[in-house]
Amino acid sequence: MKIPLRIIGLILTVIVTLTSTTCEEPSPLYMTLANNTGNAIFAYPAYFYGDIYDTTILPPEKKFFAEALKIETKESRQIRSDLFSLEAAIIVIEIPVLRKYTWEEIRERQLYTVLQCTVEEAYSGYVMEYNGMQIVDNGGDSYNQQ
Repeated sequence: MKIPLRIIGLILTVIVTLTSTTCEEPSPLYMTLANNTGNAIFAYPAYFYGDIYDTTILPPEKKFFAEALKIETKESRQIRSDLFSLEAAIIVIEIPVLRKYTWEEIRERQLYTVLQCTVEEAYSGYVMEYNGMQIVDNGGDSYNQQ
């Protein structure tokens, strides 16, 4: 039985392609966060896709505290993220908020801040700055809580 030369060429191409392709893990992303407030904070790498994030990204309380990084006042730290998307994002919760509210209240009332930058900015050393939780009053005006 003769195998057409075209089929042999196709098989060889597939074999060469499969053996030469490596499945390297992408390098982890380190995001730098500067805490410019008078309160210590907890920071957690968030799932973020494009311009949309879901408030359910706030993980269960035990997972959050197992993986979150505590950042003291006026301190900068790098946060490792193995989550790859178009944007790099960090969830920030201030310690006074954690002391005052339950985890469900924090989640339902969105008493946390999501900071974001592009992956390229994060890889280039861009520093995300946390300047306090944004508060919106009844009149619709917003300001930072310090």
